[in-house]
Amino acid sequence: YFHLCFCQLPQAKCGTSCYMAPELFQEGGVHSYASDLWAFGCVLYECYAGRPPFVAYELTALVESIISDPVPILPDNPSKPFCNLVNHLL
Repeated sequence: YFHLCFCQLPQAKCGTSCYMAPELFQEGGVHSYASDLWAFGCVLYECYAGRPPFVAYELTALVESIISDPVPILPDNPSKPFCNLVNHLL
């Protein structure tokens, strides 16, 4: 589930799609601290669950899921503080 985007222009959007914040897929979306925090939330989710929060076999389906779907519930009942942290980051 890793879709890499190799960029040559500084203003080009770049990143691993399953860790990119929803706003980065929108017209005029810019990278910010908020998008970094989103990516961190995705990493925490994956470290706990063993997979990213949003996965799909095709990039268009992945983008649609990131933009529209609610954050999946973490499996196996993690601690409430951890759930709150991940949910606030995402």
